[in-house]
Amino acid sequence: MIAIDEKYLLQLKNAGLYVSGPFPEGHIWKYGIRVAKPTSTAGNSIPDYHFTCGSVPIDAPALVLYPSNEHA
Repeated sequence: MIAIDEKYLLQLKNAGLYVSGPFPEGHIWKYGIRVAKPTSTAGNSIPDYHFTCGSVPIDAPALVLYPSNEHA
C-alpha cells in the first residue's frame, strides 16, 4: 500500500484545510491522514463544536482519508 499522493494533499491545504502527517505503519489506517476545517477557514461549522487537531482549533468534524487497494 502506498501513501496518498502529495498533489491531493496540496489541494486540501490550498483550500485552507488542516492536513495531518500520515499515520504510522502499524496504525489501523496506515498512511492515512486527518483532514479538518480550522475555525479560521470560512465554511460550514457546528455551533459550539470545539476540537483541536494538533494545536489547530477546529469547528467541524474531522475526517480520515487513507489509501486502500480494496477495489484494485
